[in-house]
Amino acid sequence: MGVKIAEKTDGTQVLYYVKAMISFFCKYGNYEVRSKARTRYIQEELGDEFTEKFNIELQKALDEGGLDCNITENKVTKDGEPPIKKVVIIAKESKFEALKQAMNNIGVTGMTVVHVLGCGVQKGSAEYYRGVEVEMSLLPKIKVEIVVSKVPVDTVVETAKKVLYTGHIGDGKIFVYNIENVIKVRTGEEGFAALQDVE
Repeated sequence: MGVKIAEKTDGTQVLYYVKAMISFFCKYGNYEVRSKARTRYIQEELGDEFTEKFNIELQKALDEGGLDCNITENKVTKDGEPPIKKVVIIAKESKFEALKQAMNNIGVTGMTVVHVLGCGVQKGSAEYYRGVEVEMSLLPKIKVEIVVSKVPVDTVVETAKKVLYTGHIGDGKIFVYNIENVIKVRTGEEGFAALQDVE
């Protein structure tokens, strides 16, 4: 018979429970008899103290921190495939290489990049372009367009925000759009299948 150690746990804390259980087992597990190297035998040994002692290990893990999970929901359409989203990122040209690498690291395999001129709330404010102070209404930017389905759109957005953030005016904007369909010209594949890198 099992012991309920938690209920309605915040999903972002799941790794703390894993760490606590490992620590708990290392402290109270039976290392002498292999057939009894199970948590159910710890339950028999500790009885009513099982939950209390586990919670001590859990609190230690929570106090140490660093194991929070970033959980993103990847919604699924009626036909069983994730929805297709288009993410448009407007950013400083100097951030492009870092952004491209970060997107590659999370599994984004394709993007369209265009050099553009634009302005936001920094219109009329002094900016620096190639080391020279410029004052203009339109500033050089890059526009990165990414269409995703397999990679959760929230992951793309959060990654881009981390890479682009400086805290100053001009960090950029991120736009998210719904895409009705995608057609791969060479194969005729549509939707989710058209975005997969399968030959």
